[in-house]
Amino acid sequence: MPTTNYYRFPFLVMVFLTSHVANAQEDPNLVAPTDPLTADQQIKQFHLPPGFEIQLIASDPDIGQPTNIQFDSQGKLWINSTLEYPYPVEGPGRDRLSFMEDTNGDGVPDRIQTFADGLNIPIGVASVHCSVIAYSIPSIDRFIDNDGDGSSDHRETLFKGFGFRDTHGMASSFRPWIDGWIYACHGFSNDSNIEGGNQSSVSMNSGNTYRFRPDGSRLEQWTWGQVNPYGLAFDSWGNLFSADCHTKPAFMLLRGAYYHSFGKPHDGLGYGPEMIDHFHGSTGIAGIVAYDAKHFPAEFRGNLFIGNPVTGRVNRDRLDWHGSSPKAIELPDLISCDDRWFRPVDITLAPDGSLYIADFYNCIIGHYEVRLNHPRRDRERGRIWRLVYTGDDKSAQPAKPMPNLKRSDVKALIERLGDSNITVRVLATNELVDRVGQAAVGPVRKAIQDTDSSPQLRAHALWVIERLSGLTAAEVRSLAMDSEPLVRTHLVRALGTRQSLGDTRATILDRLTQDDHSTVVRAAAEVLGWHVDAANLTPLMVAWQASAREDTHRIHQIRIALRNNLKELGDFPSRAGNFAEADAKSRLLDIALGISNADSAAFVFGVIKSFKDRHPRERDLYHYVCRYQTEDQLGEVYQVARQNTAGDIGRQLEVLRGLYQGIQERGKP
Repeated sequence: MPTTNYYRFPFLVMVFLTSHVANAQEDPNLVAPTDPLTADQQIKQFHLPPGFEIQLIASDPDIGQPTNIQFDSQGKLWINSTLEYPYPVEGPGRDRLSFMEDTNGDGVPDRIQTFADGLNIPIGVASVHCSVIAYSIPSIDRFIDNDGDGSSDHRETLFKGFGFRDTHGMASSFRPWIDGWIYACHGFSNDSNIEGGNQSSVSMNSGNTYRFRPDGSRLEQWTWGQVNPYGLAFDSWGNLFSADCHTKPAFMLLRGAYYHSFGKPHDGLGYGPEMIDHFHGSTGIAGIVAYDAKHFPAEFRGNLFIGNPVTGRVNRDRLDWHGSSPKAIELPDLISCDDRWFRPVDITLAPDGSLYIADFYNCIIGHYEVRLNHPRRDRERGRIWRLVYTGDDKSAQPAKPMPNLKRSDVKALIERLGDSNITVRVLATNELVDRVGQAAVGPVRKAIQDTDSSPQLRAHALWVIERLSGLTAAEVRSLAMDSEPLVRTHLVRALGTRQSLGDTRATILDRLTQDDHSTVVRAAAEVLGWHVDAANLTPLMVAWQASAREDTHRIHQIRIALRNNLKELGDFPSRAGNFAEADAKSRLLDIALGISNADSAAFVFGVIKSFKDRHPRERDLYHYVCRYQTEDQLGEVYQVARQNTAGDIGRQLEVLRGLYQGIQERGKP
């Protein structure tokens, strides 16, 4: 009888992997078979929708390979670029943080200056009041120009401890928002124990998102999971979208949700809902914009634009809304290029409504798919492109330069709160809070009372008031009855930033959790999830029952809120006893799986005892009970399992698998 040579298997695996890598290197999407083109040659290789024009803004050697780009309130374009990638260096690197500014008044940056050098694979960048914040291995630092010469002369660390084993994600996609936080991505594979601010360290592994205060006072995790998120964008409602690699190209993120990653478990509630069924032809995605401006024709507004450096395209999706939940519908690409070296890794919406694209111009893309020391990896070329509409569509507004908001007075800034471009609105909001301060409160209060003001102006104005002095009870009541759901959504989000909801809790519970617009309800659920109170439970259960099945994001946010409340309040069985209806019991059973303690396990076991027929999640339920039930109850768990599954071999096997998994996780023999 022949014998198997088991020692051959490692050799065969190595042969397979070597072959796989070799084939990957031959993939023209990953390793371009062509030579580099000059920028003048490359610009002729683009394919654009009718009426659009692409313009070169910057190129090597003025910049290195751009990683992230961002506009500030003066209209400057900030650029992090690298020569060191993919290998970090010990000590100062050759990388730099630069800015471009408009010197002739046409709104297009035309002069570049290095602001800080000696950096080490910098990625995330954001200009905030009187400083620029950027990531450079291994920390998020603040750079300040004290003497006004256009170069940083002071650098201080805000947060340290970021891992950099993998250098193609790290800390990226800094997005300042109107709540005073900066939102960011944590990249694949790295382990970070982040120190800084007024709290103990925050630990993250591989793909995650987080937010931090620009003064360095606090950093907190926002979502868990995704493989390698690289790109964040807010829409006008405050929805946060991310671009991710190796899962799906885009997500609308829910605070506290867990998302698919390589082999990582969820939190017991299941993974956060998806919004897109297609992959846009690659697993390497970088950069995202939710287009909220009027420079592009109407058919492009509300679209997602997603960078695809593997295929050399900027993909485009329309969002169809089912209540508060988006569904991405694939549309023809916004940009494609016959030059395979085109690698769009970041996209940003400019204050004039045009789109700026960071082109990591390279023969090779792929940190793992192609070996890092491949001789054709380019480390010097990079470009910044501007996509502008020059056609005759009457719905498109001309690309007008944004005034320097740093020099604008209060009246001008308030007018910009109602700008048609979300980039301008965000910049104006933060200028009023950070630069003007208390002097803005009175004029903004008058503006918010103007019945002719736009909903965008009222939405941003309420944030200014709340951040500077706090909305009064009368203002809260008035805004809660605003005719525009956009305003009501931002009201509840702003109230959620308070240390305590106080008397405003009644407004949220009695009105906003029952709002006729689903996004308002989802926002209210998010707030109640972080302001725990027994009074929250019934309104959240009612809101869940009223949710349409296809409104997956609303339902998941409500489930997170219920889990947070029931977990912190404790005494799950008695609190669940207040909801006697069968469908309520089913929902509470679902929530219990997200609470890892004996209290909720006792409730789950009580429900299991009543089972006569197979339950769709029976294996999960027995796994959970066996994992978290008190040890003195395990004998009864086994007895109930035998009784409930008697005579049904298939059901017995499923339950046994659940029990076995629970026992393994308990660490008991």
